[in-house]
Amino acid sequence: MESLDNDKRTVFADIRRKVLGRRCGFFHTLARGLVCAGVLWAEVALAQSSSYVYDANGRVVAVTQSNGASAQYSYDTIGNLVQVSSVSSGQLVIFAFTPTHGVTGAQVLIKGQGFSASTSSNTVTFNGTPATVLSASSTQLAVAVPSGATTGPISVTVGNVTITSATPFIVDDTGLPPMISAVSPSVIAVGGSLAVTGTHLDPIDGRTVMSFGNRNVSAVSSINDSQILYTVTASDTSGFVTVETPYGQAESVSPIIVLPAGLNAANVTSTAYVANGGNASLNISAGGQTGALLFKGNAGDWTSLQLSAINTSASNINYAIYAPGNQLILRGTVSSNTPSIHLPQLSVGGTYLATFSPDSAGAQLAVGIEGAGTLTVGTPATIATTIPGESKRLLFQATSGQAFTLLMSISSTTPVGRAVNYAIYSPGQQSYTNGSLSSNSTINLSALPNTGTYQLIIASDGGATSAEQVDLEPAMPVVLPSNGQLGSYSGYATGQIANLTFTANQGDNLELTLSSMSISGSNSSAIMNVYDANGTNISSSSNNCYQGWTCRLPLWNLAAGKYTVTVSPPSSSSAISFNAMLEPDLQGPTLSADTPATVNLSMGQVERLTFNANSGDNVSLIVSDASTSNPSGLPVHVSIYRPDASPITIANYYTTANVMGLGSINLVNLPVSGRYTAVVNTSGIPGAARLTFTPIVMQPIAVNGTNQAYTGGSAGKSVNLTFTANQGDNLELTLSKMSVVGSSMSPLVNVYDANGTNVSSSNSCEQGWTCRFALWNLASGKYSVVVSPPDLSTAVGFNAILESDLQGPTLSTGIPVDVNLSLGQVERLTFNANAGDNVTLKLSNVSTTNPSGLGVYVNVYRPDVGTITTTNSYFVFSTQSSSTQLLQNLPVSGTYTIVVYTSGIVGSASLELMP
Repeated sequence: MESLDNDKRTVFADIRRKVLGRRCGFFHTLARGLVCAGVLWAEVALAQSSSYVYDANGRVVAVTQSNGASAQYSYDTIGNLVQVSSVSSGQLVIFAFTPTHGVTGAQVLIKGQGFSASTSSNTVTFNGTPATVLSASSTQLAVAVPSGATTGPISVTVGNVTITSATPFIVDDTGLPPMISAVSPSVIAVGGSLAVTGTHLDPIDGRTVMSFGNRNVSAVSSINDSQILYTVTASDTSGFVTVETPYGQAESVSPIIVLPAGLNAANVTSTAYVANGGNASLNISAGGQTGALLFKGNAGDWTSLQLSAINTSASNINYAIYAPGNQLILRGTVSSNTPSIHLPQLSVGGTYLATFSPDSAGAQLAVGIEGAGTLTVGTPATIATTIPGESKRLLFQATSGQAFTLLMSISSTTPVGRAVNYAIYSPGQQSYTNGSLSSNSTINLSALPNTGTYQLIIASDGGATSAEQVDLEPAMPVVLPSNGQLGSYSGYATGQIANLTFTANQGDNLELTLSSMSISGSNSSAIMNVYDANGTNISSSSNNCYQGWTCRLPLWNLAAGKYTVTVSPPSSSSAISFNAMLEPDLQGPTLSADTPATVNLSMGQVERLTFNANSGDNVSLIVSDASTSNPSGLPVHVSIYRPDASPITIANYYTTANVMGLGSINLVNLPVSGRYTAVVNTSGIPGAARLTFTPIVMQPIAVNGTNQAYTGGSAGKSVNLTFTANQGDNLELTLSKMSVVGSSMSPLVNVYDANGTNVSSSNSCEQGWTCRFALWNLASGKYSVVVSPPDLSTAVGFNAILESDLQGPTLSTGIPVDVNLSLGQVERLTFNANAGDNVTLKLSNVSTTNPSGLGVYVNVYRPDVGTITTTNSYFVFSTQSSSTQLLQNLPVSGTYTIVVYTSGIVGSASLELMP
């Protein structure tokens, strides 16, 4: 006979309707039919009533609606409903009492209405014998059966009104509620036998219900009035044991722990139960043993376990957390420096189990259970830790794309001066950001990626305690026009993030440019980030937007939707202001051969031009008059994209160049046919250039041929040579009698392989010089040599010869070998030696011609060098006359290679391996 919550009312009301419906089948008279109709109507209203009362037989005896009016139900001796009476709000009435049997001193609950909330204003008698009122409310009295009481009705008097129960209270020792004196064992594994001992456990055969962990057990092994035996099953979960009879209910003093698979009850040496907000202690006697703790959790809770008073010499204390049903949800280690365990949001309600197992020694510890705090936008929250190393958790709600500023004020740390660490986790339990703070700081949360609950976890560094105030403020976005309109953005507080938004169409190629950047309180760069509608970072920069700079972020091939731009100061103590502009790329013309196109870029602009070419073509893109302003003297960037680069990105270019004044991009042996794209841009500042697309006419140069003259013809034209190499060729390309008409600057020389890869280059082959290019260990295929004039007003000419390296003899000790090098020649000689040998090389009788007096060079290569290159030699020396070099303690045995060469001019020398 107890008042239940609304959910239970609804369920039991449905059951009562079915029972009454069956009972009404036995009523045949008109009067009884009217009683049933009234009862059924009352039962429909029952689900909506505010409270109801049952008698000891489980029958509804009263229903009180939300307005205080009640309906009272009366039954005959065989359980038939015979009357439904209306009771006015506040009218004194007894609905029922429990238990219906008892001895002197037993507590009896009287349910009704119209009682006084003051115990002294209620007079209660048992068959005329006055009783003591223990507690009182308007609907319930708790009284003790008085000494000398005899069987008879219970009367209640309030003021001058007295009401008497319709049924008697029987004074005897039957009908007493159950009492549990012990449950053992307190820790049990599946398959173990649980013994519940007490009194009045089975007063009526088949009417006792035992529940374990809030679940009724299906069958017990044995039962009598003083003991119940039950075998634990895999579906059982930890919790309290309850026994319910028709005369009441009893619950165990402590919950019983059902161990997960793999844990032995004999190893559990300490147990405890703790309520939310409370603490409990565990004393684990030895390493390898376990302490077990039970705590209640509700579905949706964010529960944390805070450990304190940890005393152990163990290396680790391992923990595991199990949901009801022993489902593992978290495991890890704890220590005095990391005493906090923050559980994921609980998915089910019930009794949770935490186990703690030190690995090598016993441990004593206390465990507290707490819920997470809430961080509300615009309402500061205070956090204080009292346990060294402890961390606290706050929750806040956000939607995808929202931006916030998190202001954290550190009130104190103990010891003084310790840092405070923080971490923020997204709704999917993924780390969003983290860091360490030593002073009051601002944390910018830009375009949060998901909708849901975010976790902020704060902990003191190095086992300290601390107190902080945390304030979450919205970062209000400003709409950024995408039509090239320049806007000014200022007034941001210290540490405050600037948030801009814009909307893009599918496939847009936009340029975001910040200018007049002002950063107070820091010499570092502002931080720029751009997020799409899903919160994905699509572009960022943290080191190219300093004080006074103009900075450009390319936003190419965008998806349709809303975008967020955040501009953050470099620190919490600095503030920013800037101008910003968003504009689409310009679409320039398609280039025609030898017809210059002028590109003029305003601030932030990028222009895209195109040209058509076929696979295998050789073309040159000449960039002239390249300049910038505000500031001047910076390069213009030109990137070339293949026809099959789709979509074009800042990273998938075919080749790129930075040009100041004049430059050329030579595209040799183009890979595919189609329309190529040239993207011209600066760092965001104004710039200009002229682009001329011109085909390259290739002139053949034979390997081991004669020295021939080559010219580009008109001013600005490059000289282009081509040759074919075999796999592993070691060739020398020598240019002599270099002529640059109209300029004192040197031409640019580039050698490309069949894939267009540059294999050698130089811009130091001056007027009248002879220059040699070592082309060693070549892959088989077609190669191109492009010699470009230094500007469009000059013409170049030269002689060229391409020849294989000479293979000289193997040196013998004490026998000089003459080396005679014609124009551009290189000779390779060898000698044999053992590891640890000391070898002397003597180079003498050195001479050069045209010009004379220059040096002859010697490179020595180890036997295990693999492929010989110009940079992996073991020893190098040169001389203009004579030189003797000692190679001490040679590293390996085998054949060493000597390469003898000049800068390309004619030379000779004598080389000797001396004893």
